Amino acid sequence: MFNRLRKDPKLLFLTPIVLVLLLAVSCGGTSAEPQIIEKQVIVEKEVIKEVPVDRQVVVEKEVIREVVKEVPVEKVVIQEVLKEVIREVEKRVVVVATPMPQVKVKVKPVGTLNVGLKEMGPFFVHPAVMKNPQIFVQSTLPIGEGLLWQDLERNAQPLLADSWEISEDFLTWTWKLHKGIQFHKGYGEMTAEDVVYSMRGFETSKHPRAGQIAKFWADREGSFTPDPYTVVVHTGEPVVDLIAVGWHQTPGGASSFIVSKKQSDEIGVEAASKNIAATGPWEILDSRTGEFWRMRAVQDHWRQTPAFEELMVWEIPEESSRIAGFQTGQLDTFLMSFDTIPLVEKVKGAALVSVPDAVGMNLRIYGNWYPIEG
Repeated sequence: MFNRLRKDPKLLFLTPIVLVLLLAVSCGGTSAEPQIIEKQVIVEKEVIKEVPVDRQVVVEKEVIREVVKEVPVEKVVIQEVLKEVIREVEKRVVVVATPMPQVKVKVKPVGTLNVGLKEMGPFFVHPAVMKNPQIFVQSTLPIGEGLLWQDLERNAQPLLADSWEISEDFLTWTWKLHKGIQFHKGYGEMTAEDVVYSMRGFETSKHPRAGQIAKFWADREGSFTPDPYTVVVHTGEPVVDLIAVGWHQTPGGASSFIVSKKQSDEIGVEAASKNIAATGPWEILDSRTGEFWRMRAVQDHWRQTPAFEELMVWEIPEESSRIAGFQTGQLDTFLMSFDTIPLVEKVKGAALVSVPDAVGMNLRIYGNWYPIEG
């Protein structure tokens, strides 16, 4: 049986989401000999409305995008792409520097959010051992976070990484990490060492993009960590950024996330996988194969503390049982088929959310995307 969240249950039902990444910026070059170097800084500000979470108000967030380019004064061609300025010069580097927006509201988590899924399997989500269906459930439940995330315009944006640079030959990627991000369970601050450890762990994973990710992050000459918050990766062969950013985004079926190297070294990969120390707004507390995964909200999370104190995800293979659980208030949201929509619409307080022209549909819990406002 499931714990009832409230006497008059209301539904947060999300059947979105738009899949797949975007952020590709490339341009041609010239052979001009640079004589005078100038710096140009372009700063944009915009206000974004965040979709209300239960018991929260709409919050204004300020996003600042900053691009710094060093270019020769002579023979400069300016082309506008996705609100950024690209200048063609003899040597080009794509630079993205967009600090994560900070939500200006503090939430005290209360209550329990009950979610019904068809299949979850046993809980083990370490990058070195994770496989289906765990990776898809993990993408739904943000226990872990990737270096990047995807915005509502399907552009890649910074998450654990504040910025990233790609060399003109697409062989060298430089990641600048966000400082001060803490792992669950007291394992300290995330650093470049954790990033390299986590990404190279995909060598043994059954992740759908394990081979590509492992090849990208392989230990080779030209890859190094100059400081605790910088990772330089030499890929060995050119990798198109449009594809590669997808491997570093959360959420997504082909995404990845960062875990604590210290935890894995102390207790081993197998034990760490069942009680993982990651960086997301939800921390695993307990699990029982074939029954549930139990999580709690991370207090003072570096992005946003969830509105609910506890998240219970129940494995319920039969859709009829999930429907019944929702109708009686034992579930607050659940995975459903299109045929179930008429039944859901009859439930008092139910809200069915859809995304026009979506290429994929997924159940998303706080920490991922908000598809609409209002």
